[in-house]
Amino acid sequence: MVGDVLRLGRRLQQKPLIVSTLYPTLVFSAFVLVFYLLEATVRALFRGEGMTGGFAEIASIPFLALKELDCLLGEGKVRTLFWSTHPGGQP
Repeated sequence: MVGDVLRLGRRLQQKPLIVSTLYPTLVFSAFVLVFYLLEATVRALFRGEGMTGGFAEIASIPFLALKELDCLLGEGKVRTLFWSTHPGGQP
């Protein structure tokens, strides 16, 4: 609703469908992230954990995502992808 009120993405209506689809999706995702951060921070303040208490909760999301990805790809595959050098310097 905020994006509609601010008319975000209106200038992209004449662009290819992929552009006019991805841009609002990215903007919406940014709004969700900001509001989630605010919610987690307020929740942490009510629990007496301070302003940074909400960020500790959010830090677990990338950790768990990488852990699940490692299970799907095979044990140690993600670690190998991140820490090994690519031949010729290209990914």
